[in-house]
Amino acid sequence: MPLPPTPHGLPHDFFIPETQFRAWKMANTLAGVPVRDWVKPDVLCNRVLECCPHATTATTAYNHILSTLTKISKKVFDSSLKLYCDRVQAYLAKAPVKDDFAMQWKHSLERAQLRRELNQEESTSSIKADLLGQKLVGNMLSKRLEDPQQPVEETREPIDDQPHSEEAQPHSEDDQLHIVDQQHQQSIEKGKQLIEKGNQPVDKGKQPIDDDQQPIDDGQQPIDNGQQPIDAQQTSLEPISTILARAGEKLRLRETNGDQLSRLDRKIMTACLSSMLDFIERGQHSLFGDRWKGMEDSFKTQFPMAEPALPPQLKQAWEKVVELCHEQNAADARAYVAAEIDKNRDKEAIVGLELIQQLLIAYRRHHHLLDPFRLTAPAEYDLAFKLWLPLFDCLFADETFMSTRISETVNVYTAAQKQNMYANSSRAPIAFKIDIRFILTDRNGRQEIDMCAVEAAKNCANDNKIMDDHSKLLREGKDILDRLFAVVVEKEAAADMQGFIIQLGSTQGQISTIHLSKDDDIYVAIPRHRLLFPGSTASIRRFEPTLAALLHLRRHMRTMARIIKEQQELIQDKRNSLGTSHGRPAPTLIAHPFKKKMRPTWYTPPHQ
Repeated sequence: MPLPPTPHGLPHDFFIPETQFRAWKMANTLAGVPVRDWVKPDVLCNRVLECCPHATTATTAYNHILSTLTKISKKVFDSSLKLYCDRVQAYLAKAPVKDDFAMQWKHSLERAQLRRELNQEESTSSIKADLLGQKLVGNMLSKRLEDPQQPVEETREPIDDQPHSEEAQPHSEDDQLHIVDQQHQQSIEKGKQLIEKGNQPVDKGKQPIDDDQQPIDDGQQPIDNGQQPIDAQQTSLEPISTILARAGEKLRLRETNGDQLSRLDRKIMTACLSSMLDFIERGQHSLFGDRWKGMEDSFKTQFPMAEPALPPQLKQAWEKVVELCHEQNAADARAYVAAEIDKNRDKEAIVGLELIQQLLIAYRRHHHLLDPFRLTAPAEYDLAFKLWLPLFDCLFADETFMSTRISETVNVYTAAQKQNMYANSSRAPIAFKIDIRFILTDRNGRQEIDMCAVEAAKNCANDNKIMDDHSKLLREGKDILDRLFAVVVEKEAAADMQGFIIQLGSTQGQISTIHLSKDDDIYVAIPRHRLLFPGSTASIRRFEPTLAALLHLRRHMRTMARIIKEQQELIQDKRNSLGTSHGRPAPTLIAHPFKKKMRPTWYTPPHQ
């Protein structure tokens, strides 16, 4: 018998819940079955018998299992699970395993037939017992009707801990009244004793507490001893995840009961229900009080990011461009940048020069968008696609696998997660529509992986639009990070993953990152770098921090893209490994710890 495959990068007790199969509109044959049992023919045969009555032959059952594995492999985003589905199918296709499957199917049919016979016998015995019981009851009633004064004989055996004497079980009405009167007198005496005890002085330091006594509110106020109130003490000691969950549930209950939540409260609710701690906006500050500042410093230490700076070579060119622009020689500045691009061989320096070139082109082509005295404000898409998008495209012009998607496209991972959450909804769930997405094309896995989400608003003064975009980006950034965790396999690779989000408002913006804290079981949103598109060449020097931040973003994106490519090639090697065929399997890749720490994202129900 060949060696069964091991689940690389998956916990051996991992299973797909039944709700997921319902969302996929598939038979739940493997629902709740740990992945370690997917290679056991006896388990598979029993599940097919339970879930698929139409499977009457071993061939039908075998093909049903293969079809289920193929569908799972196409629908899941987890690279480790995709790999395991493929390897299980290859294992089941081996001749000895197919023969074992056929034999196990025969045994499963025999056991099922035996089980049906036993159930039928039990059902018959139950019917007989019911008939016998009805007959005995009928006989007892007939005797009672014939002689009402005659006591009915007990047909059951007496229980040891119940009294059987006539005194303990009186039948006459006078006896029952006598017992009730005795109980009433005992209650009165006990009440008198409690009153007398309450009038006696009590030594509070030594007197034991009587179980029958209740605490008495004497109306006195507690003495202020300088300590925090109990709820504040509990808040300071409670886990962050517990506080977030409680706050989110309270706000959701208010909304369910018909209260109209403010945009700020709704943003807090969606973040809390998604297990997210948001340091970009201070809406959650009130939930933690004095802990907030210490928490922010702690998480920034846990997830550090260096301050961006221009490389020396690019810094020199940038100073020359600023000098020419201040002398109102924009044409000379453009010519200088073009010449520097042609003679330069450093990729990062070339990207930086192209960013500067694109900035100068925007001043020439789209200066009307930057005019502060124009009669009507430019549309958000004009600002996003004419000013910012060309800068973003410059970041990955030399990258084969990185690109941008525009015009409110949808992250397929987010769409699938929302579909799973509202699988039973009568309305089709719709995922977030994102203005600009940074995409990594994985050719090995034949998939597109989101790396960054961008939302734009035409005016920073529009608080409602800014707050709605921020709430959307928080959850979109979390989904980006969850997808990256599903793509990589090794622990070290997962530790380098982070979700990027960029929020734009007119000519300003903010780059932020999303992280998953293993110790606190929460996602953390941290603001990183501010962006600014200067209004004219007169203030072009203010673009330097933005230039450095965009290059810094590019370096992080390229690092994550390289790691993802390495992980996908590792998975491909495992898929094509000869070790299993030769009986010498490679060591199992242990699942990284983030997979067990991931939490679901909360999305607005389709009817809202």
